[in-house]
Amino acid sequence: MPGPLDRQQLATYAAIAAFTGLVPVPLLDTWLGNRVRRTLFRKMLLTRGATVPDAELAAFADTPSGGCLGVFLTVLIWPLKKLLRTVFFVWEMKVAADAASDVFHRALLLEEALEKGWAPGELSRIRIAIDATLKQVDVRILERHLRGVPKGAVRRWGVVPEVVERFRLEMEAPVTAPRT
Repeated sequence: MPGPLDRQQLATYAAIAAFTGLVPVPLLDTWLGNRVRRTLFRKMLLTRGATVPDAELAAFADTPSGGCLGVFLTVLIWPLKKLLRTVFFVWEMKVAADAASDVFHRALLLEEALEKGWAPGELSRIRIAIDATLKQVDVRILERHLRGVPKGAVRRWGVVPEVVERFRLEMEAPVTAPRT
């Protein structure tokens, strides 16, 4: 059985997914980003001989949408966003770097789930655990360096070591019923 994708491939997909946000067409940027994320995660699953239905993969990989209201707001604020992107190009690069780090760490956590045997069977639970992990551990590159992260706290490839440990804790925690 083939092994995991190498870190260079993960980093390449993460960068491509991040830079789709620079596409100047409303909704197309999100659609392209989701396609890249799905392709990355599908390849990761296939390297382990696992397949999942497209709908389940989309629920796992896609960025959350705002529904109809989100589409309306996207189209409404697009001209302002376009102007700000032009004026604040450096800010957009930071946003792209953050997005690349997010995708890269999500891929690493999927790889961990595959190694532990949690995936592909529990993709919805894995997504919840990944989301919770990334809310607790800041993987944004610039913020970690500005806060003076101790030397060695970010390993080669920009990997934040505590992410995997926190993810394991999230996956091992008992499942609680959602509040109604």
